[in-house]
Amino acid sequence: MSFIEEIAPHARKAAAESDVLASLILAQAVLESAWGTSELAQKGKNLFGIKGEYKGQSVMIITSEFVNGKEIKVNAAFRKYPSWLESIRDLTDKYVNGVSWNKDLYRAVVGEKDYRKAAWAVKNAGYATDPKYAEKLIGVIETNNLTKYDVNTKGVDLDLRIAIDAGHGNNTPGKRAPDDSMREFHFNSVVAKYVVEELRTYQGVLVEITHDPSGIRDIPLKERTDKANRWGADAFVSIHANAVGSAWSNANGIETYVYTSKPAGAVALATKVQAALIASTGLRDRGVKVANFHVLRETKMDAILVECGFMDNPAELALLKSDSYRRKCAQAIVSGLAKQFGLKKKSGVVAPTVPKEESSVDKNKPSAWAKKDWDEAVANGYFDGTRPQDNITREEMAVVVNRLRNNLLPLIYKK
Repeated sequence: MSFIEEIAPHARKAAAESDVLASLILAQAVLESAWGTSELAQKGKNLFGIKGEYKGQSVMIITSEFVNGKEIKVNAAFRKYPSWLESIRDLTDKYVNGVSWNKDLYRAVVGEKDYRKAAWAVKNAGYATDPKYAEKLIGVIETNNLTKYDVNTKGVDLDLRIAIDAGHGNNTPGKRAPDDSMREFHFNSVVAKYVVEELRTYQGVLVEITHDPSGIRDIPLKERTDKANRWGADAFVSIHANAVGSAWSNANGIETYVYTSKPAGAVALATKVQAALIASTGLRDRGVKVANFHVLRETKMDAILVECGFMDNPAELALLKSDSYRRKCAQAIVSGLAKQFGLKKKSGVVAPTVPKEESSVDKNKPSAWAKKDWDEAVANGYFDGTRPQDNITREEMAVVVNRLRNNLLPLIYKK
């Protein structure tokens, strides 16, 4: 996917909102960011060299400016954006609302349908110091046929597009609990279903899935990311259950991944989703991490991958099997997305409640994986045989420790 193809959906969306030509927006992005390769674009998602801070975020860059017709180098703070869309909207907001000392400074740009006149209007308003700025914009537009993006922008949907990905498939080798009592896709697909259902209760949100909901086909990773890219997704969330290997382990907790370049928007989204997951589930916080995963590397939007617990940890596997836990994870993911993008509920929508307990789970009996050890502990007098699946209190722990000490010390001294 070319740079223009990557940002064109965002430019058309902003054009529909502001009545500023998409071709002009694209030409400025190409010219000022060197086709998205500039240091400023790479570090701050800043396409147009807008200075200052964006929601408290900035990046320092050495840049060129023209003073009295001569080029000089200056070190300046530029706005750092979470994604291309915010950068583009910042530009069009400037055209629509002007500047503090002149609200009508860019009035000639807004509503102009001739790209040549629009380019000159930007230059004449003093937007850039380069004396040939307008000619360069016109050249980029004509060379790359950017006027094709000006067609029917009023029909462009202004909704936020979120791609949801349930990792793997039902029969993906190795992606299962050590006892094969749960396939990873059993968890991933149900949580993805709940996420989609919940997102559809918000205003201005479109949702697309990139997996096969039946699980029969494990959709290739490239096919998943290509679908999200073609659709013009604004965010991509891949849902997973974790594992160290094929044997039981003590690994525990939740972690969220972003690509190794740490895109600002992805990191911000991952931080919000991770915090919501920990607050909702109470599991160990393993933090936001980086990885060179395909779905993070090849997506052209902010992308995260969540690992919601370890299916090779018996205690967490029990949670991963629970519908109440799956709903908690789904609602936490949506909560993070809502905070990141400022989503609002549709009127009349009642928030779903999460069941506190699975009716199918008998809490008065030990889980199958723990029964042998539980029975031995009860037989040795360490526990009284009740409430095998309850959390242990500090006073109960004191009793267990004393019983262990009283049983073990005589054996030690006897030796």
